[in-house]
Amino acid sequence: MYKLKERLDLGNLVTFVPNKNLPVYNWLYFKEGFSRDFVFLTLEKFNVKENNVVLDPFCGCGTTLLACKQKGINAIGFDVLPIAVFSSRVKLRDYETEELKLYAKEILNKKFKRYEIPKRFLKYFSKYILEDIIFFKNEINKIEDEKIRDFMLLALINASMRCSYVFKDGGVIKIKKRDVAPLREMFRRRVLKMIKDLSSFEKKKCEVFVDFGDARNLKIEDETIDFIITSPPYLNKIEYTKVYEIEEEIFLSEKAKPGIRSFIEKETKNATILKDVENALNKSLLEKISQYPNAIAYANDIYLSIKEMYRVCKNDSLAAIVIGDGVFVEDNVVIEGDKLLADIASYCGFIVKEIIIVNKRFYTTPKRIKKGIIKEYIVILKKFG
Repeated sequence: MYKLKERLDLGNLVTFVPNKNLPVYNWLYFKEGFSRDFVFLTLEKFNVKENNVVLDPFCGCGTTLLACKQKGINAIGFDVLPIAVFSSRVKLRDYETEELKLYAKEILNKKFKRYEIPKRFLKYFSKYILEDIIFFKNEINKIEDEKIRDFMLLALINASMRCSYVFKDGGVIKIKKRDVAPLREMFRRRVLKMIKDLSSFEKKKCEVFVDFGDARNLKIEDETIDFIITSPPYLNKIEYTKVYEIEEEIFLSEKAKPGIRSFIEKETKNATILKDVENALNKSLLEKISQYPNAIAYANDIYLSIKEMYRVCKNDSLAAIVIGDGVFVEDNVVIEGDKLLADIASYCGFIVKEIIIVNKRFYTTPKRIKKGIIKEYIVILKKFG
């Protein structure tokens, strides 16, 4: 039904791995994101111009927005995850490096002062590391300039997680006690590295905006977007609010907002499929989804998000959406992400230009027994009016 091709050579580009060694992009490791090079490739493929506007309604840690800023292309991004929006803002701002150096020197030379520590976090950090974290956090919060304060805070977040016992395994936080570097030294390294990154990082003049926002209800006027580059969460893949709860509880005052990035069982167990979703999906896919309340909730939210994307796009707009299959291992059932997205997009009015398979992986039982294959895709859509 849809034009399908395979490009497994692109598989690495829809992961965050290529960003790990890129200045500024790697200021927060966001495993769920895609790479700068994927955005660059898509901008070129779509022939995006500097006066165009690119939207990422699931912007994560800001890769799409930052790549657009490097190319001088206007961009808008939203997310419901506080750590994602916070890190995106820090990455996208312009700084005076000499000013940052002065503040860094002042903070790093502060004499240690003991504050009361939140004892519930002692399972994640040693007592001495946690004392240093709280000390530096309090010193950073005294900085009046929000831009500089946030820059230093992101550096502290990076340093703190590197000095923790935390190991993030997919959507699970695991604890493994180990020897770690002193927090003050790690913080010094991260701040100086981030400042050094700025001196070699070229950005062009353009308008880039990021804010909290729900992809199902975008704060954008009708027919104002030229292109979309994004990736919604995958069904049954990551519980975002859990993976980043340590960073958010210790460092940020804002809590995760309810949205498509988080499916909470009590909110989905009685989910009923929307009539439009029922009409959009082919019979076999609908039968699969109807078995699982969280799959129903997910399909409903994908529909509401795609409907919003269609509303805000201009005629002839193009969208590149990275999505993956969902799997219910206990029943050996795979929900094909490309078919779900394509059926819904077609129903909303988009033309599905092509679906590109970029990754194939085995899924396994908890005992690591291989059960079947799941895939990741780039789905290319066009609004044709």
